[in-house]
Amino acid sequence: MDYARVVPNSILKGGAVYLACMKGENRTISMITHQAPYSITGLNPYTWIRWWYKLAAPKAPPDAEALPLREREFLRRGKLTSIALLIELIEMFIAIGAGIQDPNKGLLPILFTIIGVLIIAAILNRFRKLTTAGIVTIVVVEVGMIGNILGGAVNGHLGTFQLPLLCLLAQPLMISVLLFPAWGGPIVGMFNVLAIISFLRFMPKTPDLQFYLNTQPYLVYSIPITIQVVIALISFIVITSLQESMIRADRAEEIAKLQQIMAEQARREVDEKHLQDAWFEQVVTTMTHLANGDRAAKIPSNMEIDATFGPVSRSLNNMLGRYVRLRDELRPLDLTMQAVQMHLQALRTAQINHTAPHLQLTGTPADQLVEAALRLNGTILQPPQPLSMQDSRQRGERPLS
Repeated sequence: MDYARVVPNSILKGGAVYLACMKGENRTISMITHQAPYSITGLNPYTWIRWWYKLAAPKAPPDAEALPLREREFLRRGKLTSIALLIELIEMFIAIGAGIQDPNKGLLPILFTIIGVLIIAAILNRFRKLTTAGIVTIVVVEVGMIGNILGGAVNGHLGTFQLPLLCLLAQPLMISVLLFPAWGGPIVGMFNVLAIISFLRFMPKTPDLQFYLNTQPYLVYSIPITIQVVIALISFIVITSLQESMIRADRAEEIAKLQQIMAEQARREVDEKHLQDAWFEQVVTTMTHLANGDRAAKIPSNMEIDATFGPVSRSLNNMLGRYVRLRDELRPLDLTMQAVQMHLQALRTAQINHTAPHLQLTGTPADQLVEAALRLNGTILQPPQPLSMQDSRQRGERPLS
Protein backbone atom coordinates (compact mmCIF):
# COMPACT_ATOMS: atom_id res chain seq x y z
CA MET A 1 0.00 0.00 0.00
CA ASP A 2 1.24 3.46 -0.90
CA TYR A 3 0.88 5.26 2.42
CA ALA A 4 1.92 8.54 0.86
CA ARG A 5 -1.41 8.60 -0.98
CA VAL A 6 -3.41 8.00 2.18
CA VAL A 7 -2.22 11.19 3.90
CA PRO A 8 -2.82 14.39 1.86
CA ASN A 9 -0.04 16.94 1.57
CA SER A 10 -2.18 19.52 3.36
CA ILE A 11 -2.08 17.35 6.46
CA LEU A 12 1.67 17.02 6.29
CA LYS A 13 1.90 20.80 6.33
CA GLY A 14 -0.47 21.23 9.30
CA GLY A 15 1.19 22.67 12.37
CA ALA A 16 -1.12 20.78 14.73
CA VAL A 17 -0.40 17.39 13.11
CA TYR A 18 2.89 15.57 12.98
CA LEU A 19 3.22 12.53 10.75
CA ALA A 20 6.00 10.17 11.71
CA CYS A 21 6.73 7.95 8.72
CA MET A 22 9.74 5.66 9.34
CA LYS A 23 10.99 3.57 6.42
CA GLY A 24 10.71 -0.16 7.04
CA GLU A 25 8.64 0.33 10.19
CA ASN A 26 4.97 0.72 10.92
CA ARG A 27 3.63 4.09 9.82
CA THR A 28 2.03 6.00 12.66
CA ILE A 29 0.32 9.34 12.94
CA SER A 30 0.36 11.31 16.15
CA MET A 31 -1.62 14.44 16.85
CA ILE A 32 -0.13 17.08 19.11
CA THR A 33 -2.68 18.93 21.13
CA HIS A 34 -2.03 21.66 23.66
CA GLN A 35 -4.16 23.05 26.43
CA ALA A 36 -5.65 26.44 25.67
CA PRO A 37 -3.54 29.23 27.22
CA TYR A 38 -4.83 31.15 30.19
CA SER A 39 -6.78 34.32 29.37
CA ILE A 40 -9.36 36.62 30.92
CA THR A 41 -12.28 35.93 28.58
CA GLY A 42 -11.07 32.82 26.76
CA LEU A 43 -12.03 29.18 27.19
CA ASN A 44 -9.40 28.74 29.91
CA PRO A 45 -9.72 31.83 32.18
CA TYR A 46 -7.39 32.68 35.02
CA THR A 47 -8.20 31.09 38.36
CA TRP A 48 -8.64 34.46 40.10
CA ILE A 49 -11.58 35.37 37.83
CA ARG A 50 -13.24 31.98 37.46
CA TRP A 51 -15.29 32.37 40.65
CA TRP A 52 -16.94 35.50 39.27
CA TYR A 53 -17.67 33.83 35.90
CA LYS A 54 -19.45 31.03 37.78
CA LEU A 55 -21.72 33.67 39.33
CA ALA A 56 -22.29 36.26 36.59
CA ALA A 57 -21.18 34.86 33.19
CA PRO A 58 -23.17 32.54 30.91
CA LYS A 59 -22.46 28.89 31.60
CA ALA A 60 -20.16 27.34 29.01
CA PRO A 61 -20.67 23.69 27.96
CA PRO A 62 -17.83 21.19 28.51
CA ASP A 63 -17.09 21.02 24.78
CA ALA A 64 -16.87 24.80 24.34
CA GLU A 65 -13.93 24.44 21.95
CA ALA A 66 -16.16 22.64 19.47
CA LEU A 67 -18.80 25.40 19.46
CA PRO A 68 -19.17 27.61 16.37
CA LEU A 69 -17.67 31.07 16.31
CA ARG A 70 -21.00 32.83 16.98
CA GLU A 71 -21.56 30.87 20.20
CA ARG A 72 -17.98 31.35 21.40
CA GLU A 73 -18.23 35.07 20.71
CA PHE A 74 -21.47 35.11 22.71
CA LEU A 75 -19.72 33.49 25.68
CA ARG A 76 -16.82 35.95 25.38
CA ARG A 77 -19.20 38.91 25.44
CA GLY A 78 -20.93 37.42 28.46
CA LYS A 79 -17.62 37.32 30.31
CA LEU A 80 -16.83 40.91 29.29
CA THR A 81 -20.23 42.00 30.55
CA SER A 82 -19.61 40.26 33.87
CA ILE A 83 -16.24 42.03 34.16
CA ALA A 84 -17.90 45.41 33.54
CA LEU A 85 -20.47 44.60 36.22
CA LEU A 86 -17.71 43.62 38.63
CA ILE A 87 -15.90 46.91 38.01
CA GLU A 88 -19.06 48.90 38.63
CA LEU A 89 -19.84 46.93 41.80
CA ILE A 90 -16.33 47.58 43.13
CA GLU A 91 -16.76 51.28 42.32
CA MET A 92 -20.10 51.37 44.12
CA PHE A 93 -18.72 49.62 47.21
CA ILE A 94 -15.86 52.10 47.33
CA ALA A 95 -18.36 54.95 47.06
CA ILE A 96 -20.18 53.63 50.13
CA GLY A 97 -17.44 55.23 52.23
CA ALA A 98 -18.33 58.63 50.77
CA GLY A 99 -22.00 57.90 51.37
CA ILE A 100 -21.34 57.15 55.04
CA GLN A 101 -19.59 60.50 55.42
CA ASP A 102 -22.40 62.33 53.64
CA PRO A 103 -24.09 64.48 56.28
CA ASN A 104 -27.44 64.30 54.49
CA LYS A 105 -27.24 60.47 54.22
CA GLY A 106 -28.98 60.74 50.87
CA LEU A 107 -26.21 59.07 48.91
CA LEU A 108 -26.40 55.67 50.60
CA PRO A 109 -29.90 54.76 49.34
CA ILE A 110 -28.85 55.72 45.82
CA LEU A 111 -25.70 53.58 46.04
CA PHE A 112 -27.56 50.55 47.39
CA THR A 113 -30.17 50.95 44.66
CA ILE A 114 -27.46 50.99 42.02
CA ILE A 115 -25.81 47.91 43.59
CA GLY A 116 -29.15 46.08 43.53
CA VAL A 117 -29.66 46.96 39.86
CA LEU A 118 -26.14 45.75 39.02
CA ILE A 119 -26.80 42.45 40.82
CA ILE A 120 -29.98 42.03 38.77
CA ALA A 121 -27.96 42.73 35.62
CA ALA A 122 -25.44 40.05 36.68
CA ILE A 123 -28.28 37.54 37.09
CA LEU A 124 -29.62 38.42 33.64
CA ASN A 125 -26.16 38.00 32.19
CA ARG A 126 -25.85 34.59 33.86
CA PHE A 127 -29.09 33.52 32.15
CA ARG A 128 -27.76 34.58 28.72
CA LYS A 129 -29.69 37.88 28.56
CA LEU A 130 -26.59 39.78 27.48
CA THR A 131 -28.26 42.66 25.67
CA THR A 132 -30.66 43.31 28.53
CA ALA A 133 -27.87 43.13 31.09
CA GLY A 134 -25.72 45.48 28.99
CA ILE A 135 -28.51 48.02 28.62
CA VAL A 136 -29.23 47.94 32.36
CA THR A 137 -25.54 48.44 33.16
CA ILE A 138 -25.12 51.34 30.74
CA VAL A 139 -28.30 53.01 32.00
CA VAL A 140 -27.05 52.73 35.60
CA VAL A 141 -23.66 54.17 34.69
CA GLU A 142 -25.16 56.98 32.60
CA VAL A 143 -27.65 57.86 35.31
CA GLY A 144 -24.87 57.88 37.88
CA MET A 145 -22.68 60.20 35.76
CA ILE A 146 -25.56 62.53 34.96
CA GLY A 147 -26.52 62.53 38.63
CA ASN A 148 -22.97 63.60 39.55
CA ILE A 149 -23.15 66.46 37.07
CA LEU A 150 -26.56 67.64 38.28
CA GLY A 151 -25.66 67.10 41.92
CA GLY A 152 -22.50 69.13 41.60
CA ALA A 153 -24.28 72.10 40.08
CA VAL A 154 -24.21 75.21 42.29
CA ASN A 155 -27.80 76.12 43.03
CA GLY A 156 -28.84 74.29 39.86
CA HIS A 157 -26.37 76.25 37.73
CA LEU A 158 -23.72 74.54 35.64
CA GLY A 159 -20.27 75.91 36.41
CA THR A 160 -16.70 75.45 35.24
CA PHE A 161 -16.26 72.79 37.95
CA GLN A 162 -18.66 70.50 36.07
CA LEU A 163 -16.77 70.75 32.76
CA PRO A 164 -14.38 67.86 33.70
CA LEU A 165 -17.43 65.81 34.64
CA LEU A 166 -18.67 66.24 31.07
CA CYS A 167 -15.39 64.72 29.92
CA LEU A 168 -15.90 61.81 32.33
CA LEU A 169 -18.94 60.77 30.30
CA ALA A 170 -16.30 58.81 28.38
CA GLN A 171 -16.50 56.22 31.18
CA PRO A 172 -19.87 54.72 30.11
CA LEU A 173 -18.68 54.89 26.50
CA MET A 174 -15.63 52.76 27.29
CA ILE A 175 -17.75 50.35 29.32
CA SER A 176 -20.10 49.97 26.35
CA VAL A 177 -17.16 48.57 24.40
CA LEU A 178 -17.22 45.60 26.79
CA LEU A 179 -20.98 45.17 26.71
CA PHE A 180 -22.04 45.51 23.08
CA PRO A 181 -20.80 44.67 19.60
CA ALA A 182 -19.11 47.27 17.42
CA TRP A 183 -22.31 49.29 16.96
CA GLY A 184 -22.72 49.86 20.72
CA GLY A 185 -19.88 52.38 21.09
CA PRO A 186 -21.11 54.89 18.46
CA ILE A 187 -24.67 54.77 19.84
CA VAL A 188 -23.56 55.48 23.42
CA GLY A 189 -21.15 58.16 22.13
CA MET A 190 -23.94 59.83 20.21
CA PHE A 191 -26.14 59.86 23.32
CA ASN A 192 -23.31 61.40 25.37
CA VAL A 193 -22.72 64.08 22.74
CA LEU A 194 -26.40 65.01 22.82
CA ALA A 195 -26.27 65.08 26.64
CA ILE A 196 -23.19 67.35 26.62
CA ILE A 197 -24.83 69.72 24.15
CA SER A 198 -28.04 69.74 26.21
CA PHE A 199 -26.15 70.56 29.42
CA LEU A 200 -24.22 73.41 27.84
CA ARG A 201 -27.14 74.71 25.83
CA PHE A 202 -30.19 74.51 28.07
CA MET A 203 -28.98 74.24 31.68
CA PRO A 204 -28.55 77.43 33.72
CA LYS A 205 -24.92 78.47 33.94
CA THR A 206 -22.76 80.34 36.39
CA PRO A 207 -21.29 83.70 35.29
CA ASP A 208 -17.80 82.30 34.81
CA LEU A 209 -18.99 79.47 32.55
CA GLN A 210 -21.24 81.90 30.66
CA PHE A 211 -18.19 84.13 30.10
CA TYR A 212 -16.22 81.21 28.61
CA LEU A 213 -19.15 80.27 26.40
CA ASN A 214 -19.39 83.84 25.11
CA THR A 215 -15.65 84.23 24.49
CA GLN A 216 -14.48 80.68 23.63
CA PRO A 217 -17.55 78.58 22.76
CA TYR A 218 -15.63 76.29 20.38
CA LEU A 219 -13.15 75.31 23.08
CA VAL A 220 -15.85 74.60 25.67
CA TYR A 221 -17.87 72.41 23.28
CA SER A 222 -15.06 70.76 21.36
CA ILE A 223 -13.09 69.18 24.22
CA PRO A 224 -15.79 66.87 25.70
CA ILE A 225 -17.38 66.21 22.31
CA THR A 226 -14.04 65.39 20.68
CA ILE A 227 -13.30 62.90 23.46
CA GLN A 228 -16.60 61.12 22.78
CA VAL A 229 -16.12 61.07 19.00
CA VAL A 230 -12.53 59.84 19.13
CA ILE A 231 -13.27 57.08 21.64
CA ALA A 232 -16.38 55.97 19.74
CA LEU A 233 -14.58 55.81 16.39
CA ILE A 234 -11.51 54.07 17.77
CA SER A 235 -13.59 51.54 19.65
CA PHE A 236 -15.68 50.86 16.54
CA ILE A 237 -12.58 50.34 14.38
CA VAL A 238 -10.81 48.19 16.97
CA ILE A 239 -13.83 45.96 17.65
CA THR A 240 -14.55 45.55 13.95
CA SER A 241 -10.92 44.63 13.31
CA LEU A 242 -10.97 42.18 16.20
CA GLN A 243 -14.12 40.54 14.88
CA GLU A 244 -12.54 40.14 11.46
CA SER A 245 -9.43 38.68 13.08
CA MET A 246 -11.58 36.28 15.08
CA ILE A 247 -13.33 35.16 11.90
CA ARG A 248 -9.97 34.49 10.24
CA ALA A 249 -8.74 32.69 13.35
CA ASP A 250 -11.92 30.62 13.43
CA ARG A 251 -11.38 29.62 9.80
CA ALA A 252 -7.79 28.66 10.57
CA GLU A 253 -9.00 26.69 13.58
CA GLU A 254 -11.58 24.89 11.47
CA ILE A 255 -8.88 24.03 8.94
CA ALA A 256 -6.64 22.72 11.73
CA LYS A 257 -9.50 20.60 13.09
CA LEU A 258 -10.18 19.29 9.60
CA GLN A 259 -6.51 18.42 9.25
CA GLN A 260 -6.62 16.56 12.53
CA ILE A 261 -9.73 14.66 11.46
CA MET A 262 -8.17 13.74 8.13
CA ALA A 263 -4.97 12.68 9.84
CA GLU A 264 -6.92 10.52 12.26
CA GLN A 265 -8.80 8.94 9.37
CA ALA A 266 -5.52 8.27 7.59
CA ARG A 267 -4.08 6.71 10.72
CA ARG A 268 -7.11 4.48 11.07
CA GLU A 269 -6.84 3.41 7.44
CA VAL A 270 -3.20 2.50 7.95
CA ASP A 271 -4.00 0.57 11.13
CA GLU A 272 -6.88 -1.25 9.45
CA LYS A 273 -4.62 -2.16 6.52
CA HIS A 274 -2.08 -3.62 8.95
CA LEU A 275 -4.81 -5.59 10.70
CA GLN A 276 -6.13 -6.85 7.37
CA ASP A 277 -2.66 -7.97 6.28
CA ALA A 278 -2.06 -9.74 9.60
CA TRP A 279 -5.46 -11.44 9.52
CA PHE A 280 -5.09 -12.64 5.92
CA GLU A 281 -1.67 -14.01 6.80
CA GLN A 282 -3.18 -15.96 9.70
CA VAL A 283 -5.91 -17.35 7.44
CA VAL A 284 -3.39 -18.47 4.80
CA THR A 285 -1.19 -20.10 7.46
CA THR A 286 -4.18 -21.94 8.96
CA MET A 287 -5.32 -23.23 5.57
CA THR A 288 -1.79 -24.42 4.80
CA HIS A 289 -1.61 -26.36 8.07
CA LEU A 290 -5.01 -27.91 7.38
CA ALA A 291 -3.97 -28.97 3.87
CA ASN A 292 -0.84 -30.57 5.34
CA GLY A 293 -2.95 -32.78 7.60
CA ASP A 294 -3.15 -30.70 10.76
CA ARG A 295 -6.73 -31.41 11.80
CA ALA A 296 -6.44 -29.06 14.83
CA ALA A 297 -5.55 -26.04 12.68
CA LYS A 298 -7.49 -22.95 13.79
CA ILE A 299 -7.19 -19.23 13.17
CA PRO A 300 -5.43 -17.97 16.31
CA SER A 301 -7.09 -15.43 18.57
CA ASN A 302 -5.63 -11.94 18.78
CA MET A 303 -7.26 -9.23 20.88
CA GLU A 304 -6.31 -6.40 18.52
CA ILE A 305 -7.31 -8.28 15.36
CA ASP A 306 -10.45 -9.79 16.90
CA ALA A 307 -11.81 -6.30 17.54
CA THR A 308 -12.30 -6.02 13.76
CA PHE A 309 -12.21 -9.55 12.34
CA GLY A 310 -13.35 -11.53 15.38
CA PRO A 311 -16.78 -12.53 13.98
CA VAL A 312 -15.26 -13.61 10.65
CA SER A 313 -12.51 -15.59 12.40
CA ARG A 314 -15.01 -17.41 14.61
CA SER A 315 -17.17 -18.25 11.59
CA LEU A 316 -14.18 -19.64 9.70
CA ASN A 317 -13.08 -21.68 12.71
CA ASN A 318 -16.57 -23.14 13.02
CA MET A 319 -16.52 -24.01 9.33
CA LEU A 320 -13.09 -25.66 9.67
CA GLY A 321 -14.30 -27.67 12.66
CA ARG A 322 -17.34 -28.88 10.74
CA TYR A 323 -15.15 -29.77 7.76
CA VAL A 324 -12.84 -31.86 9.95
CA ARG A 325 -15.80 -33.62 11.59
CA LEU A 326 -17.31 -34.31 8.17
CA ARG A 327 -14.04 -35.85 7.00
CA ASP A 328 -13.96 -38.06 10.07
CA GLU A 329 -17.54 -39.16 9.43
CA LEU A 330 -16.80 -39.95 5.76
CA ARG A 331 -13.58 -41.87 6.47
CA PRO A 332 -15.33 -45.29 6.89
CA LEU A 333 -17.08 -44.75 3.59
CA ASP A 334 -13.77 -43.93 1.92
CA LEU A 335 -12.20 -47.08 3.40
CA THR A 336 -15.13 -49.19 2.16
CA MET A 337 -14.85 -47.74 -1.33
CA GLN A 338 -11.12 -48.43 -1.36
CA ALA A 339 -11.75 -52.02 -0.17
CA VAL A 340 -14.29 -52.55 -2.96
CA GLN A 341 -11.80 -51.28 -5.51
CA MET A 342 -9.08 -53.56 -4.09
CA HIS A 343 -11.35 -56.64 -4.21
CA LEU A 344 -12.45 -55.86 -7.74
CA GLN A 345 -8.85 -55.49 -8.81
CA ALA A 346 -7.97 -58.88 -7.24
CA LEU A 347 -10.95 -60.61 -8.91
CA ARG A 348 -10.09 -59.14 -12.31
CA THR A 349 -6.47 -60.24 -11.94
CA ALA A 350 -7.56 -63.79 -10.99
CA GLN A 351 -9.94 -63.90 -13.96
CA ILE A 352 -7.23 -62.82 -16.37
CA ASN A 353 -4.68 -65.30 -14.98
CA HIS A 354 -7.29 -68.09 -14.65
CA THR A 355 -6.30 -68.59 -11.03
CA ALA A 356 -8.09 -68.57 -7.74
CA PRO A 357 -8.61 -65.01 -6.41
CA HIS A 358 -6.22 -63.95 -3.68
CA LEU A 359 -8.29 -61.72 -1.44
CA GLN A 360 -7.57 -60.28 1.96
CA LEU A 361 -9.86 -59.04 4.65
CA THR A 362 -9.91 -55.21 4.96
CA GLY A 363 -12.09 -54.88 8.05
CA THR A 364 -14.78 -53.01 6.10
CA PRO A 365 -18.41 -53.93 5.28
CA ALA A 366 -17.19 -54.90 1.80
CA ASP A 367 -15.56 -58.01 3.30
CA GLN A 368 -18.96 -59.51 4.21
CA LEU A 369 -20.24 -59.08 0.68
CA VAL A 370 -17.12 -60.58 -0.91
CA GLU A 371 -16.97 -63.41 1.66
CA ALA A 372 -20.58 -64.45 0.96
CA ALA A 373 -19.95 -64.39 -2.79
CA LEU A 374 -16.75 -66.44 -2.62
CA ARG A 375 -18.20 -69.08 -0.38
CA LEU A 376 -20.39 -70.06 -3.23
CA ASN A 377 -17.19 -70.96 -5.15
CA GLY A 378 -15.36 -72.42 -2.15
CA THR A 379 -12.81 -69.63 -1.94
CA ILE A 380 -11.67 -68.49 1.49
CA LEU A 381 -10.53 -64.97 2.26
CA GLN A 382 -7.06 -64.42 3.62
CA PRO A 383 -6.58 -63.11 7.18
CA PRO A 384 -7.27 -59.40 7.46
CA GLN A 385 -4.43 -56.94 7.01
CA PRO A 386 -4.59 -53.20 7.61
CA LEU A 387 -5.30 -51.13 4.58
CA SER A 388 -2.49 -48.58 4.51
CA MET A 389 -1.83 -45.58 2.40
CA GLN A 390 1.26 -47.21 0.90
CA ASP A 391 -0.72 -50.27 -0.25
CA SER A 392 -3.27 -48.04 -1.82
CA ARG A 393 -0.62 -46.12 -3.75
CA GLN A 394 1.02 -49.38 -4.93
CA ARG A 395 -2.32 -50.53 -6.31
CA GLY A 396 -2.89 -47.21 -8.00
CA GLU A 397 -5.91 -46.50 -5.85
CA ARG A 398 -7.08 -43.18 -4.48
CA PRO A 399 -5.46 -42.49 -1.04
CA LEU A 400 -7.51 -41.80 2.01
CA SER A 401 -8.26 -38.13 2.43
